[in-house]
Amino acid sequence: MSVQIKLSSVKTLTNASTTAVVELSNFNFTALTSSIKEFLRTVNYVQGDTNVSIDIQTIASDLVTVRKGLSVYGTQLGSGTNPPVIKLEPSGTVLAKNFVAEEVAEVTRLRINVFGTLPPVGLPGEIIYIVSQGERREGVYVWLNSTGWTLLSGGTGGGSAVCMQEVLISAPANTVTANNTLASSTLFFFPPPLASTAFMLFVNGLYTAVGNGTKNAPAYLSSDSGVTAVQHNEADSTCLLYWNPTIAGYSLDPTDTLTVHYFTVDPYCSQSGYTCDTQVIQAGAIDTQFAYGVQMISPAVSTGSFAVCRSPNPGSNIGGENLPNGYYLDRTVSTVSLTDWADVFPGGSIMKFTVPDTTTEEDFNLIRVFNQVGTSFTDITIGLGPSSSPYSPNYATKSIYAETTTGAFGTFYLIKGDFTPTTTTSTSTTTTTTAGPTTTTTTTCAPNQILYSTDGKFYPTRVTFYGLPVGPYNVEFNRNGTIYNLTGMLGSQINLSWTLNVDDPTFSIIPSVVGTYTFTRPNGCTYQVSVPTGTTTTTTTGSSTTTSTTSTSTTTTTTAGPTTTTTTSTTTTTTLPPRVPRPNFTTTSSTTTTTATP
Repeated sequence: MSVQIKLSSVKTLTNASTTAVVELSNFNFTALTSSIKEFLRTVNYVQGDTNVSIDIQTIASDLVTVRKGLSVYGTQLGSGTNPPVIKLEPSGTVLAKNFVAEEVAEVTRLRINVFGTLPPVGLPGEIIYIVSQGERREGVYVWLNSTGWTLLSGGTGGGSAVCMQEVLISAPANTVTANNTLASSTLFFFPPPLASTAFMLFVNGLYTAVGNGTKNAPAYLSSDSGVTAVQHNEADSTCLLYWNPTIAGYSLDPTDTLTVHYFTVDPYCSQSGYTCDTQVIQAGAIDTQFAYGVQMISPAVSTGSFAVCRSPNPGSNIGGENLPNGYYLDRTVSTVSLTDWADVFPGGSIMKFTVPDTTTEEDFNLIRVFNQVGTSFTDITIGLGPSSSPYSPNYATKSIYAETTTGAFGTFYLIKGDFTPTTTTSTSTTTTTTAGPTTTTTTTCAPNQILYSTDGKFYPTRVTFYGLPVGPYNVEFNRNGTIYNLTGMLGSQINLSWTLNVDDPTFSIIPSVVGTYTFTRPNGCTYQVSVPTGTTTTTTTGSSTTTSTTSTSTTTTTTAGPTTTTTTSTTTTTTLPPRVPRPNFTTTSSTTTTTATP
């Protein structure tokens, strides 16, 4: 019977008789007692010596006042007990298994307890704190779908977020028979280890311990010729690996391969498209092949580590304002960074870059290699011509060659030119007064997209022409009024890209490449390019200009009377200003009149 029913059975007393009053009082007392007991049983009322507890399934109230704490119990366990899942203590402390805020959780201070073993997979956005576990150092980590567990801050990181990237370097061992001996003369820790990274050493694939600040191990790191051991969290690029054969149980010789695994800083936090290939290049090695389509052609001067890293291509032209006209960072085909950690190529090197197989020949002919130094970009592409062979661009193998003369290397962008088409129209009109119709012939020439770059000298001795149209051309060079027939000197027509190098014996009679070049195609279309002095960075002409050329030839013949022939030729060239300030308007006109009388 419910409490409510029992309470409703209580009867009203009457003055009928004393006996009736006593009976009703006893009945009411029994009903009230029974209803109170049932209520207490319903709420699991328990009264102890110091406290009272009740258990109510549901409370609907505008206000609940709790004086000495509140506990919320979870689902009943197999043992029959209900574990507490939320506890509100009088001090204001809330103990809970899970906490979900639909919008904002705002706290003055957040303290993260030590997490247990780091699971292989977390939840997106999950943040935990761990002590050092294997190769992972102590720190605060977040789980990202793109990078997995990513270190936010930890160790000696100075409180700044840092992402890690694995480094695997292999090198042959030295002959080592005594303790505290350099394990390998060609094993260098480049790129530099991340602070507090762990080090793993494999000898012919067998894991071997590396001492952490102690020489009492098969191997250890040292930056003072093996005298003292360096702790892992203090290791840097000055450290070398030393070997103790008496502790390891065996000696080393050059047939042994040492492989070191550690972590370095990942500047892109595993962003798609960023990976590195680090190799130890032996002195004298040539044509060293790296990943990402990069090959170092020149011989290595010394033995050391060299790294090639592929980076995500830029999504905008921000920072590329100093590129030549028609070339933009967001038109990059491939972005690579080359780092010479040990002066393997102190004087630079010839490099071969392989572009994707899907590249069309038209696009291939517009790709140039730019080396970025600070905010400047230098076109270092090797062009066509005898001086370029065998490093001319090769569409069949999708190979483009470039050369840098500094060991600094840096970032290289393979960029495809992007030009706005323009149209040049030549019209020839012949009119005869005596008879015959008017004939108009129109030849449409491709837009002038011929670019150039020099060797950067004030009086350059080498210039490379590239762009569109590709050719073929008959090329004449006007040097201070002296005309050089470059096509005749070369013995064949010229196609772009093409390099004129006056140091080449073929062109040794030419003192400098400064002057005006006239490129003439078999259909009569003519393009002019001027190369000035003082070019210290890559310069272009005609790449973002609009050239309008109009030629009019009129011949009038009168049969009766004197014959007068008048020829008028007017050429007007208007150049819109490019992004780099230059003289922005040039007009040249010439008129010749000849009169013949009988």
